[in-house]
Amino acid sequence: MKCATCGTIRLDHVSLRAELITLLEDYLEGTDPGYLRRKAHNLLQHPMTDALKRACERLASMSLKEPEARRILRGLQ
Repeated sequence: MKCATCGTIRLDHVSLRAELITLLEDYLEGTDPGYLRRKAHNLLQHPMTDALKRACERLASMSLKEPEARRILRGLQ
């Protein structure tokens, strides 16, 4: 099923969570911030829980610091 907002395949809660975990791991490994910002903005187009949305917004704004990223990652895993 396609997402009505962004036109991509609609992701379920588990897939969104898994994608956010991957992005946080990539952030901690030093992946290009522009790439991470774009991916996080794309994820925000999908309906998600408040906790996932807050984490995704922090990543999208690149205002996330390493200790906070590690804390969020532990909470999601």
